[in-house]
Amino acid sequence: MALGPELALSEIADGAIVAHRGKIVDLGPTAEVLERTTPGPDTRMIDAQGRAVLPGLVDPHTHMLYALDRMDEMELRHQGRGYLEILAAGGGILKSMRDFRATDDDTLAARLLERLKEAVASGTVALEVKSGYGLSLKEEMRALGVIEKVRKLTAFPIVPTLMAAHALLPDVEREAYLKECDQAATRAAKAGLAKAADVFVEEGVFTPEEGRRLLTHARQAGLRVRLHADELAPSGGAELAAELGAVSADHLTAATDEGLAEMARAGVTAVVLPGTSFFLHRAPLAAERVRQAGLIAALATDCNPGSSPFRSMAMMVALAFHQNRFTVAEALTMATINAAHVIGEALSLGSLTVGKRCSLFVLSGEDVRDLVYRPGAPLAWAVVESGRVLIGQGRPTEEVATWTIS
Repeated sequence: MALGPELALSEIADGAIVAHRGKIVDLGPTAEVLERTTPGPDTRMIDAQGRAVLPGLVDPHTHMLYALDRMDEMELRHQGRGYLEILAAGGGILKSMRDFRATDDDTLAARLLERLKEAVASGTVALEVKSGYGLSLKEEMRALGVIEKVRKLTAFPIVPTLMAAHALLPDVEREAYLKECDQAATRAAKAGLAKAADVFVEEGVFTPEEGRRLLTHARQAGLRVRLHADELAPSGGAELAAELGAVSADHLTAATDEGLAEMARAGVTAVVLPGTSFFLHRAPLAAERVRQAGLIAALATDCNPGSSPFRSMAMMVALAFHQNRFTVAEALTMATINAAHVIGEALSLGSLTVGKRCSLFVLSGEDVRDLVYRPGAPLAWAVVESGRVLIGQGRPTEEVATWTIS
C-alpha cells in the first residue's frame, strides 16, 4: 500500500474477534459476531472493555543478536566523532564483532531473549533478526544458529536474515571475504537458517558493484534480497535496490530523489528507521519525500548496540509521527501490514483479517493516538500472538517468563 493523504484507518466500534487454533475465524461488531458464534466449554473470552485493539506490530529490521552495548560511542559522537571515524579506530561494528566472538552461544541466546521480551512488551508480534557481528563464515553461521535456537525455544515468529556483508575487517583480503559471504548465503539457504540476505551498500563499506554480486548470488541460492542503503551518503544503494527488485532498501536518509523514485517504480519497500536518526542526531527521512516518490514504506527499530538501542516498535510509531512527520494512519500502516510484507509474512500478519494469525496489540486506552501522544508510556494492556496471550494486562504471562536458556 503506497502512502498518501487519502489513507485512513478502518475502525469497528464495539468490535469482537473470534480465533480458533491461532487464526482469526470471525470479526465484526460484537452483537453480530455473537449471533454467529457459539462458545464451547474450552472457549477463552477476553473483555478488552472498550480498549483499542490493533494488529500486532511487526519489526522488519533488527540487529538484536549482539553481545554487549556500545555506550562509550554515544559519548564519542557527542564529542564530534563520526560513524566511519569510530569504525576506522576499531569501534562500531568491529567492536561488536570482537564482543560477539568472545561470547558463548547460551549467553548470546539469553541476551537475545531479554531483548525479545522487551519488544513483545511494546506490542511486537513478529520481528526480523540479522546476523552480521560474526564477520567470518564460521561466526556468521554460528549467529544464525543462535537465532534458530531462540526461534525454536519461544515458537515466536522470528525471521532470520544473513548479513555477513555488514563490514570488512581491516586485516581481511576483500575478494576472499566476498567469497566467504557467498559461501554463507549458500549454506544458510540450504540449511534453512536464513530467509533473506542483506548487504551494507555504503561509502566506506561495500560498493554497489559488490552488493550486486553478493545479492545476485544470494538470490540464486534461494534467499530474498535486501539492502542497507544510502544511510551516510548517496552511495547508489537505492538505485541498486531498484535494479535488483529487492524486497527493501533500508535507512535511505541520504538517498537521492531519483533513487527513491526508481525504488518506487520497481516496487521496492523503503524501510524507515527513525530511531537511528533520533539517536545519532541526524536529519530523518522526511515523510514528504516518501510521499512525493510514491514509495511503499515500512517502519522498524534498527535495534542495535551502536546507533539505535531501541526495542519498541510503539516508540518508532511515535518517532515516525513527531520526527519524520508521517500521519498516525501512515505510521501504523508502516508498522503493521507493510512491515509484514518486508519479512514475507503479509499473508499471515499485519491486519485484522479472517484467515490471518490472531496477533493483536491491545492498548491500555481507547484511542490509537495514545501511541504518539504518550510515547514511552506502558501502553500494552495485552499482546496476543497466534492466539497466545503473551502479555496480559501489562504483565508477562508465565509463558513469556519461562523464555530462558537453561
